[in-house]
Amino acid sequence: MGSQVLVRWARSLPGQLPKQRAAADEAPSATARLSGRDPRLVGGLLAGAWALPVVTHLLHIDALLIVVIVYVTGGLIRMGGTVLDRLMVTLGLLAGTAMAAGIPFSFWPFGLNPVAVGGTALTVLLAIAVALRRRPRWPRRVLGSDLPLLAAMGIASAVAYGPLWFMSAGHRLAFSALTGDRTRHFSLFDSIHRLGGYTYLMQGKARGVVDPGMLAVYPPGQHFTYALLDIFVTSHTDPGSPTAELMRYEVYTCLGYGFFVLCVAWGARWVAGPALAGWRRTFMVAAIASFLSTGVMTTSIWCGWDPQIFGMGLLALITACALRPPSSGRLHIILMAALTIAICLTYELFAPFAALIIVVSAVLYRKRWLPHWKLAVGAAIVALPVSLSEVLSAKQSGLQSSQAALAIGFTVPMTQRSLAIIAVLSVIGFAAHAARRRPTALAALVSTAFCGAAVLAFWAYQHATIHTTSYYFQKAVQAWVIIALVGVGTAGHLLRRPKLPSRGVVGAAIGCVAILAGFVATDSFYYGPLKFSYLKMKPGRHTTWARVWGSGEHIFPANRDAMDTLLARGLLGDGVPTLTVWQDHTLENINLSLVMATLNHDDGSISPQIYQLNAAPNLGATADSATGWTADQDKSVTALEGILAQSSTPLRLIVGSSTLADKLEQWKAQHPDSGLKDVLLIQNLGNG
Repeated sequence: MGSQVLVRWARSLPGQLPKQRAAADEAPSATARLSGRDPRLVGGLLAGAWALPVVTHLLHIDALLIVVIVYVTGGLIRMGGTVLDRLMVTLGLLAGTAMAAGIPFSFWPFGLNPVAVGGTALTVLLAIAVALRRRPRWPRRVLGSDLPLLAAMGIASAVAYGPLWFMSAGHRLAFSALTGDRTRHFSLFDSIHRLGGYTYLMQGKARGVVDPGMLAVYPPGQHFTYALLDIFVTSHTDPGSPTAELMRYEVYTCLGYGFFVLCVAWGARWVAGPALAGWRRTFMVAAIASFLSTGVMTTSIWCGWDPQIFGMGLLALITACALRPPSSGRLHIILMAALTIAICLTYELFAPFAALIIVVSAVLYRKRWLPHWKLAVGAAIVALPVSLSEVLSAKQSGLQSSQAALAIGFTVPMTQRSLAIIAVLSVIGFAAHAARRRPTALAALVSTAFCGAAVLAFWAYQHATIHTTSYYFQKAVQAWVIIALVGVGTAGHLLRRPKLPSRGVVGAAIGCVAILAGFVATDSFYYGPLKFSYLKMKPGRHTTWARVWGSGEHIFPANRDAMDTLLARGLLGDGVPTLTVWQDHTLENINLSLVMATLNHDDGSISPQIYQLNAAPNLGATADSATGWTADQDKSVTALEGILAQSSTPLRLIVGSSTLADKLEQWKAQHPDSGLKDVLLIQNLGNG
């Protein structure tokens, strides 16, 4: 003992330090130099921040920059004790900051060039690291419930891709542009990709390309995010072949649905916290993921509500981060600001819900952020104009918010049974004394109640004005469901018994049983023949919505064979402005014409002609029937000729009736200066 004391005393004498310690003092570590803001190290890192994007771009591996940016960003924040927790918070933070950065990107000369965007992002991250005197550091901990969470994203994405598996290229393209909504969303994605910024800030350049209904009045955050992702994935600002681009966009939307399911299930786990562990945590994750992956929410896939899906994922993230915020008040403020921007620029209907949740979080956790009130004021000064920028543009373009809120449209509502179950689960957890003492549980209850009251107020407003509920009311209900599901972890405290092993082989087996129990509890399984009533838009017992969609038997594009034919003939995306009159039903003519215009990047130029096809019904292939030509068809031909006469853009017209083709050729000969450039007859277009 005495010898050890003497040794320690001797080491403390001047000149008697070990060589290793002396060497360490003479050459400080990179971390220490960064903390001390060593100009040589900072200069080297700054050079690397621009050299790396140049190298990755030359090698066509710009996607690597995404990994680097996510790693550095996540390493600089201090929230989440597991890898997945940190990753989810990082993705939410990056989504908001990327959308905010889209505004200056729309004005600088580089557009969305990956070298400029990547170099700028890494430079900003380096500046933050120097200011915080912090180097990237990630947690290493993983949880058993990480596996079902990641599996849920994969399964949900596969469900979204559903009927496209093993189909021909033309059929996949038809499913990718299943509805007019989906086609218009792709047009906005494509325009942002090509122009390098938000279309509502570049209306002069985008007017001939983007559908007028999307140019300035639709939030483009989701489209911008996917376009930016595609640029880094392909290493090109030019998206190339429009048909290949459409298929990539379809993949992104399917991954977006998986991301949404992951956000909600993870959010519920995050809010539940470490108090809910083992099989209970796995059961909760599996039940929520199963419900969202197979239930009525999947109808948003084939309805083409891409921004709403991505927006619901963001709503789940802001709910989770608000109900259980980081211990750092600064990070709390920044997260709320970034996610508010993301939600407003993606799906502004969810903005009031986000505002209510932020207010609840600000009140309950005021001791954390109030010392940083100056930062809160600064964040508000930046976030509010950015969040409202698209809304102001829409207002200037004539959007009436009150009329839009009452718009009528198709949607599949949540069942009263599922709403009742979710509502009960939102409050039943407070039967446990432990839940009532937890601030996260209290925040979840209050947020769910306030947002539910907002939905009821919306219901009352619609009944007072149009005496019924409409399209956006059902979307508001879906938003409330997401918020309630994120806070539903409080109910897990009622599952205290039995206490079962959570580790080892036994724990893994119990976890698998919990996953199966989640499927059973949410009726997310099926057996026997598929049962579905298209008239009632309702699946039968033990037939999930995911199965209805994935079968391809009930929800499918009427033009899938026509798309096969057009693709085989090289007519899709060939750059020739085109109208199609191949069906008696005008909506099918409009939809196929819209798809072709979108692939030709001229939707904005010929959209009036496309939508005027509604005045020319009954001119499809059946016009060649033996019953002869009718007076109503004469009126339709006259209307069609009027469309062509007024068109300032020369148009190719694809028709399926030889009689119609002959009439149009005669009219063209009599009106050589009209907008009819060519008539192309393809009989049996819809039969391959």
